[in-house]
Amino acid sequence: DKLYQPRWSEDGSEIVFVDRWPGDGATVRECDIYLVENVQNIIQTKIPVSNWMNTVLISQYANPDWSPSFSMDGTAISFLSDYNFEFNNVDFWTNPDTAISLADFDAYTRDSQGINPAVAIEERNFNEGFMRWAPAGGDKFILVDRYFDTNKTYHLTSFCDSSIGGFTVRRFDPKSPIYTLFDRSKTSVTVPVSLFSKYSGDLMISVPEYIPGLQKSKFSHVGGFREFSIAGQIPKTGGEEMTVSIHYTQAEIRGVKENELIICRWNPRKGTWIKLETEVIKDGDGKPGNNDKDGGFVTVKTDELGIFGIFTDKEKIRKAVYDNLDMVRIFPNPYKAELDTLKLGILIDKLPDNIDTVNVYTISGDLVAALEDGGIEYYKQSEVPLAISTSVPVLGGVIQWKGINSSEKRIASGIYLITIKTEAGKEKILKAAVIF
Repeated sequence: DKLYQPRWSEDGSEIVFVDRWPGDGATVRECDIYLVENVQNIIQTKIPVSNWMNTVLISQYANPDWSPSFSMDGTAISFLSDYNFEFNNVDFWTNPDTAISLADFDAYTRDSQGINPAVAIEERNFNEGFMRWAPAGGDKFILVDRYFDTNKTYHLTSFCDSSIGGFTVRRFDPKSPIYTLFDRSKTSVTVPVSLFSKYSGDLMISVPEYIPGLQKSKFSHVGGFREFSIAGQIPKTGGEEMTVSIHYTQAEIRGVKENELIICRWNPRKGTWIKLETEVIKDGDGKPGNNDKDGGFVTVKTDELGIFGIFTDKEKIRKAVYDNLDMVRIFPNPYKAELDTLKLGILIDKLPDNIDTVNVYTISGDLVAALEDGGIEYYKQSEVPLAISTSVPVLGGVIQWKGINSSEKRIASGIYLITIKTEAGKEKILKAAVIF
């Protein structure tokens, strides 16, 4: 047997991997997904797993199974099953396009103990592959699609499975009459038991199909959204407190300071987002010493459920110290035009309102574009277009460069230097990779 694609659980206690059955590389072979538990104990004792009896079999189907990954809370594993029995991992290294085009992967999830049957979550009839749980949350997945267009292009895309968000796993505290429900991304809601006497149904955490009111909101969204309900209804407690806690990762908040995060609740009666008194817990995994890497939780007390999201307070941020160039961000970098479906180009944010000049140069020093000739756009904090602010959680002033020169013609792929200078004489040089 050959072992492939090992993946760690977030807490480092388990590893999931692919076991490819024996056979020559020219033949598509059956592949199964296995789980090894208590990995840290194995490392400390230096006693390796000696037989398959010490593993958990996650998949055992007639079709080859690939690309395992853990949910954020470690309770579930996703994987892909090669429906056509055509994917050859050996051929993939020398001819990846052919290997992918022959396959038709379907996506499944199963509990990490291998107790319940696997559940199909994605069975579209085209070539998606390399799926994994997205680091941003327990209901999102990222995968590679091979589109049936003229160029047979590949795209990194994501999809959301709303059934992953809500579960009826309740944790009852006998000392206090409350129920707590967790989803796969560590988000939770705690409600008083007395509330269930008024509603017949399950407490649920789900992903809203539509996020209302973002364009008119005075707050800037930076994280995920969750809808909390009982039996599909949005109850009020009449004074009793409920607790909503939404988990975030560092990748999800895109460098926003954790103490700037707030939770807002959508008020459908007023048609606006309401800022709630928020507590930020910066320790996302209970381990000291890595709080700048492990994400955390944003928590609020509330007497009403509904749609909640992670935001920043735009007014507070505008009063923050974006008076220099020390905090600027550039993204995406590298910039890949084929992935820019919104045609936003390269964005640079967290800028002050006193930008004087912006120039783009080649590595050899040739001027490519400049702010004054229209090849680059700069927006003060209050002037950022909705096309940008509602698509990307930008902060402060924003520079937008769509990879064009002073004649508004597309540039060649390569490395470019972007120089920024304020009216006060402060300067910053950034490096950007552009791929067309």
